[in-house]
Amino acid sequence: MGYGSSGQMVEKCQTSLGVRASTQNRLQKRKEDLERELKAVTEAIELFNAHPEISDALDLLGQIQI
Repeated sequence: MGYGSSGQMVEKCQTSLGVRASTQNRLQKRKEDLERELKAVTEAIELFNAHPEISDALDLLGQIQI
């Protein structure tokens, strides 16, 4: 058949499942990291929008030449 013994087949399947689980865990952690970053950026934008004087201050800082 070309697959070797059933033990080898089981081992290959287990290895494949382990790789998939590891990849899924990494992707889940990355998703959680991105969700935290998105929340922080959203909060920063809300703060910025709630305080227009921040924009004015940043404009003034941009005009300062050193």
